[in-house]
Amino acid sequence: MNTETDKKIILSYINNLQPPHINRHNVIALLLIGLDLMGFLPILSQPFSSTFFWLAIIPIILAHVWGLMYIIAPYKYEKSYYLFFGLLAIINTYVHTIVIQKLLYIHIGVQGPVYFISGILLAVGLLIFFQVFNIKMLYSGRYLEYQQKPATINTVPIILASSGGYVIAQILMSLQGINYLTEFITIVCLSLFTAIVAFFSVFIHKYMFIRKHFEIVKELNPSFGLPKKQRNDMAMSSNNKLEERYYVVILTVDEMTDEEHGLLADQLIDETGNVDVVSEVPFKEEYKQVLEQKFPDKQVTLPSFVVKPIEADRIDEETKKMEKEHKWRRFFNATPVEEYILAEARIVNDYRTALYYSDNVEDIIHYLQQLKCAM
Repeated sequence: MNTETDKKIILSYINNLQPPHINRHNVIALLLIGLDLMGFLPILSQPFSSTFFWLAIIPIILAHVWGLMYIIAPYKYEKSYYLFFGLLAIINTYVHTIVIQKLLYIHIGVQGPVYFISGILLAVGLLIFFQVFNIKMLYSGRYLEYQQKPATINTVPIILASSGGYVIAQILMSLQGINYLTEFITIVCLSLFTAIVAFFSVFIHKYMFIRKHFEIVKELNPSFGLPKKQRNDMAMSSNNKLEERYYVVILTVDEMTDEEHGLLADQLIDETGNVDVVSEVPFKEEYKQVLEQKFPDKQVTLPSFVVKPIEADRIDEETKKMEKEHKWRRFFNATPVEEYILAEARIVNDYRTALYYSDNVEDIIHYLQQLKCAM
């Protein structure tokens, strides 16, 4: 595997890390739903068993105490969140296994150690399977492939299909309780839920991966792991700088060659000093309508140029909106890169915020130079 491929694989694993406020939601959800609703309450249910209660309660308490730091200060503890969430998935898997054993032994009435030992071995096997699955997906380039595909990829069915052996084995073990319909359905549902939650144990590997490649993580996201106040200060400083920087959009009918685009981009950047991005955008009739309303004294012809401010805040908002719409793909780190490009393009191609329009590159350069002198 060459260096360039290595870098792409590394980026495919860490370039879509979830923002800390989402991490907080994940922790709350897995504590309340995974441990409390689907773990603690069934353990307390009648008939009560002190043996199964003590087997489950200690890891449940430890998870809640440790999890408080990620609910209170998710920004500050962003890096260790991945270690905690992976361990939280293991605790969930363990507690759900204890709940299933309680249902089998106390509610249904199975006898002998075989069911208990088999249940523990199944849980351990499931966790080991996902570690191997995750590493193979990463180093085979499958994660990279999924991110690059514009088509929607639903990861949950893949996980369930991959861990189907665990679910089937749990169903077979509970067949003795087929007459106990409520308990049988609960075991099946809990097995399906556990098969999904256990996947997140791979976050332990992600935590070690982040530590190993921490310089790349900080390069992609300089604010990673910083308290919220420091991030806000950095963002404010960055925004102040970006206010003096501009996009130049080139509207075309026929796609430019790389050489043509390169020459124009170099000319605009070198002669103005305040242009960060030069983008070529295929022309649409709707762009013409907006530009002619914005600049009534101009007639839109092609090719032509539009000067726009770099609207970092709007791009961030649009990106967050996209991530919210595709939260499951984001959760499984499978959001295609194209989705982020499209989110940014929606803001770049909103010409209601255009500052200047011309079909002459020299006019554009002159306008940008005037802006620079006025600052």
